[in-house]
Amino acid sequence: MITKAFWIDYEYDADHANRANGSRYFDYITDRAGSFEDCWDWEEVPKARFAATAWRIATGPIMVPGYVRIHPRILNVDLERSDWDGSLLGCVDLITPPPHALQGSSEWGGGKWWRSWPSESLSSREAYYYPSGEDLAKDPYILPSVSLRFLIPDDRVLAPPADHPSLPELQHAAKHCVTALVGELNATITPVIEKLERSLWTRPTRQTRHPRPSRPASSQPARKKLAADIRALHQQWQETAGESVRPALFRADEAAGGVNHAAEELTATAADLDRIAAAGAADICSIPWGVCPDHGATLAASGTQSWCTRCGRGWHYDRYGLPCTEPTRWTWTDTEGATAEICDGHAIAIRTDLPGANLTPLTAGAGGR
Repeated sequence: MITKAFWIDYEYDADHANRANGSRYFDYITDRAGSFEDCWDWEEVPKARFAATAWRIATGPIMVPGYVRIHPRILNVDLERSDWDGSLLGCVDLITPPPHALQGSSEWGGGKWWRSWPSESLSSREAYYYPSGEDLAKDPYILPSVSLRFLIPDDRVLAPPADHPSLPELQHAAKHCVTALVGELNATITPVIEKLERSLWTRPTRQTRHPRPSRPASSQPARKKLAADIRALHQQWQETAGESVRPALFRADEAAGGVNHAAEELTATAADLDRIAAAGAADICSIPWGVCPDHGATLAASGTQSWCTRCGRGWHYDRYGLPCTEPTRWTWTDTEGATAEICDGHAIAIRTDLPGANLTPLTAGAGGR
């Protein structure tokens, strides 16, 4: 799990340098040295302008991947000069969980369950992305974020070189400035991200789950009979109609396909309802989202398919988006003393995300996988 908000990949920077100076960031400074010219064209000390320019070059979209790497929860980061007193300001937007008032209920959404930020596991970390058109055709999304605005103290910003420095002086000054900024920004932003990451494990108790919606017992036979009747009628028309009539049968084709699709969707919905009902049992994991039982929080999903990015095991339903149905194997006690009974997969995920978490096996064989 990545705990720093910002870090510098020195190895990548050295390995991908194009010139003899040994730094990819230096290459970008060389190509954009003119961007620093106006830092000395003002009466005030050019600290903030120089730092903002050095940072902008060190991050995307100029450097991709950036000299400075950022935590996947960071949507945007900018450094800019204050128009009030010329100091340096930090502006960071972070992906957050949905507000507490909107969790665990669909009443505010007109009866719909709104999904939060889509994500997938890449290189052992979560990568967030905006929902695609295909995603939005299936579900509505709420994409919460928080915007942090703060002053970076003047004594934490390195002074730039003298007016019109040589290229090597400019390169080294920019690099030292960015390194100092990474440390300062980490001191402010990393604790916020750590708090957000831990909050993901604060989940409602089993009693707050909504009961399984009722569905008529006769719905499955009825839709099967309707689909069969339409398919039979369509087949009869195709076999008996002449060539001049067959062009008019396209509506029957569409009707048969529509009923088949509706039957598949209803069957999948019924299966999901059964999974939700099963998740309410006393001996089932209390965490309301799924994991890979062998590798933890390593699931990726697309539509109604989900799979483990580690072992490749797949499920023909949204395993991540539905409550966990694995048997309880552990008791997890959080920092405030609250407890929850969880499965092997969630125990693996908690060990990864919350080092030092208090996990106690329910049976002697727990954690054997």
